[in-house]
Amino acid sequence: MESRETDSYGEWVIRKLQAGGDANSLPAEVLAAARVVWPRIPALVASEIKAEGSTREAEALAADIWEGVLRSVGKAIERKGNYASSIRDPESYLLVAFQTLPLW
Repeated sequence: MESRETDSYGEWVIRKLQAGGDANSLPAEVLAAARVVWPRIPALVASEIKAEGSTREAEALAADIWEGVLRSVGKAIERKGNYASSIRDPESYLLVAFQTLPLW
């Protein structure tokens, strides 16, 4: 079960992108997928840095990285026009995009 704080980090990232105008480039289905996938993201980061920091630090790091992933996806969609229509499973797409980053 995910904590409310963990969930709020994911929403904070989306609100931050929307305030900056970046979320407008993300289709609604990608934003919805981001909300579904987010609870898994801090756990992935925490498992990678388990010996190096606290859970709270992992969540904060995950939020920073997640913001970058969402910005990158938004820019790719803008460049490709109908690119979003080729993303059949936005949840898997975002999860793979996050996991393939050279983070550590």
